Amino acid sequence: MCILAFWLFAFCRALIISNLVFSCSCSSFSMATYEIYPRLAHYRELKELYAQGYNAVCPQCGQGFGHSTHREWAREYSWVPYIGADGRPIDAAVCGKCNHAHSCNYHLPPRLYYSKYADASGVREQVRRIVVPLPNEQQIAHYYGSMASIYAQSQENAPDYLFTFLCRLFDAEAVSAAYRALHITASRDGSTVYWQKDEQGRLHAGKVIRYSLATGKRDKGAGGVGWVGSSSAFARVSRPRGVCQCLFGLHQLNGLSDAARLFLTEGEKAALYGKILRPDAVWLATGGMQNFKEDMLEPLANRRVCVLPDADALDEWCRKATLLNGRGYHLDVPSQWILRMISPPHAGTNHDLEDMWKDFNFLRL
Repeated sequence: MCILAFWLFAFCRALIISNLVFSCSCSSFSMATYEIYPRLAHYRELKELYAQGYNAVCPQCGQGFGHSTHREWAREYSWVPYIGADGRPIDAAVCGKCNHAHSCNYHLPPRLYYSKYADASGVREQVRRIVVPLPNEQQIAHYYGSMASIYAQSQENAPDYLFTFLCRLFDAEAVSAAYRALHITASRDGSTVYWQKDEQGRLHAGKVIRYSLATGKRDKGAGGVGWVGSSSAFARVSRPRGVCQCLFGLHQLNGLSDAARLFLTEGEKAALYGKILRPDAVWLATGGMQNFKEDMLEPLANRRVCVLPDADALDEWCRKATLLNGRGYHLDVPSQWILRMISPPHAGTNHDLEDMWKDFNFLRL
């Protein structure tokens, strides 16, 4: 009886998937293939694994569960393994990804793991694939409209903690002008919202960060980095797969001449400091060290950009800039900036423009 039920379930499941693929092929939707297994473990699965005694750590930096005081799950569970169809790690000792991108950045996906550690029999994890339709233009347009509505509502909120802190360092009108130029608003709880808007004026995402009113630094105890749509401070809106992130401040390129002065930083707050110090220039930010890549930088392909990496990303960004310049980009990491970042007190830290803003104008960039 159990065997009959099993085969009946398998037949119905195969029939449903075949009907889905057939209906998708008859529609006007674009098609995409997604790997179901193996994949990185989700935080709920990690909680279950740790509850069962799973205590693996990153093979490169030795970080694991509980090694970070950050409340964000991606930091709390520093070592994230790849899991198979059975929900168990493929090889928790080596096959996974470390969430400490700056200090470690270890990543061994299953494809490379099997090519390196496969046994003599050549056994591989079976990867199931399913073809699903991508969202149509109407769904994407609805998402952009929803984000625009949330952005309009956020402009009515009171100033955030970061704004109040910056007004102690700079003229309040200069801070307000920088906020308006970069489309920065506040949430109801005083957090700062950095909106990602492209050249066409379409909102792609909103990063929500809470800062300390006393120091102006990120308040990690408040929950770390959040996003509009997942943050409790804003209405939930689901982002379609056809919409990805873009550079922070990209909207400034609309109608901008090719001769305009462009600066690119890693963090959004560093770009904000730059806009206050040099309001006549265009300031952009990648939003993360890993986002300094061609997919994100494509809108800057025909423009000259002054790149100001953080101290701990200096080597990697210089290497990538050289690689991209060979493909037609014009990314310049100034020697004055490099010398400043490799000298005390910035050497060996993650300092950026925020940490040396008083000396920025002396660099004559």
